[in-house]
Amino acid sequence: MPAYLKRDAEKGVLFIVLGGMQGPEFSDALARVKSIPGRRYDPAEKRWELPDDAATALRVMQMLEPVADSDVQQSVRAHTAEIAENLVTALPTDAELNLEWAEKLRPYQRSAVDFIAEHPKTLLADEMGTGKTLQSLASVEEWKIRNKIDGPTHQLIVCPKSLRGTWQNEIEKWLGHQPVAVIDGRNPAARLKQLAETEDTGGFVIVNWESAWRDPLHKELAKRDWTAVIADEAHRAKNRKAKQTKGLWKFTAPLQIALTGTPIMNSPDELWSILKWLRPEQYTGFWPFHYSYVDEYNTRYGTVMTGVRNADQLRFELSDKMVRRTKKDVLTELPEKTRQVIPVELDPKQKKLYREVEEALFLDIAQFVEDHDDLDADALAGMPLSKLEGLVPNAGARIAKLRQVTSAAKAAAAEEIVRDNPGKPFVIFTWFVDTARGVAEKLEKGKPAQKVGTIAGNDNPDPVKDGFQAGDLDHVVATIAKGGVGLTLTRADTAIFVDEDWVPAINEQAEDRLHRIGQKNPVTILILRCPGTVDDGKVAKANDFKRLITAAVLGDR
Repeated sequence: MPAYLKRDAEKGVLFIVLGGMQGPEFSDALARVKSIPGRRYDPAEKRWELPDDAATALRVMQMLEPVADSDVQQSVRAHTAEIAENLVTALPTDAELNLEWAEKLRPYQRSAVDFIAEHPKTLLADEMGTGKTLQSLASVEEWKIRNKIDGPTHQLIVCPKSLRGTWQNEIEKWLGHQPVAVIDGRNPAARLKQLAETEDTGGFVIVNWESAWRDPLHKELAKRDWTAVIADEAHRAKNRKAKQTKGLWKFTAPLQIALTGTPIMNSPDELWSILKWLRPEQYTGFWPFHYSYVDEYNTRYGTVMTGVRNADQLRFELSDKMVRRTKKDVLTELPEKTRQVIPVELDPKQKKLYREVEEALFLDIAQFVEDHDDLDADALAGMPLSKLEGLVPNAGARIAKLRQVTSAAKAAAAEEIVRDNPGKPFVIFTWFVDTARGVAEKLEKGKPAQKVGTIAGNDNPDPVKDGFQAGDLDHVVATIAKGGVGLTLTRADTAIFVDEDWVPAINEQAEDRLHRIGQKNPVTILILRCPGTVDDGKVAKANDFKRLITAAVLGDR
């Protein structure tokens, strides 16, 4: 049973009702309520009462995911909007630049370029689809002009493998006078040779994340005297212990720009690794940052993050280090984006297989509980997926199998939707490579046959993107991991999500392949979910919670 958050206007308080919770679920919820400042228990009403303010309501919504009255929800939205307006970097609507082609930029882009030129260690966190690639390239040129840097210069771009071609095309389009080299040799010796050839020519060097931190290439990259370093999809450096994060920290320059439309994927402390790269003299220790901004409490199952602590303070701290604008704020002409959840029922065979795998999962949980006296099955069943996978043997494989069963059912539904709309281009996202290839094959071999581009596994996304945008392909089927980053697929105005990622920001990043500059039509996101399965029992709940966390810090709404 859920918790309920309501307002008592006569008493001037918010109050929480814990529904029909029992056992560990009730104990967990009660512990969270007791951690809220200003709470008091009213024995006459049998409810917990709280101060009636938007900040408290936001905290409750982060911690308990309650069913909240509409007026309470509205106050929370207004609160986050006010924080965003007051504390997120307040940039002018336009700016004067020295750049010869400045008039080709949009006013908000010129404003960001001006900010970066004056703050050369910046996290550019504009929402996906606002043109961060162009803004960063313009910032490099504007910064060099203002600092009177002439002659050959060296710029390093670290990006996902699938975006190397995009960066190369953008550099050649806007900075055609500068050399550009993609480090894509098939072995370490070949990559070293490619890098050595750029020593005298200068220009841009593009290397993908997976290669950048590996020696001997990493040592040579770290030794070079770079004028600028751009880290695209910088949230890949969120884990301070990861080798690619530590590798990025070694790439320094007078101008460093971190690009990501999703600066917080799960927890506010993920920002620390990026900030350490940008301002190492300021961000020397992780734990002070963590304890300042992550709201959490300890349980017998480990530490549980409940939201953002000191959100206003964090956003103020970021005000001279981060540029963050949403499409709603700067692309007022961009059409609306709406999401629609479509329930898909499993057929009898799929239901039988699903229940068998589910039963095996709970047998594994039961065995784990039997081996650990201080644990119980109910608590484990409600645990976040990431913790459950790491705690219970075989849980990760079991849950993946559950998702594959639902994916098969939803793949058939996606194909049906496409065929019911002849002549309409679709982009279809899934988590599984096999599902992507299966959907593409059925559309290609069905009647009428469709021309489908697939972006999955080791597929090169550029020809598919170009063919689709040119009208040579009817549809695109892509995995979220491969096709959800860095591509422009604005010929379609409807995306179908056969599966969702556990992290909402990754889903939104994929959505914005369609909802970005160049889109003329309202965008519709069709999300397929199987009721009563891992779809709505784990994924949907986790994503809603993480969206609240992101909103508290970034003010997205």
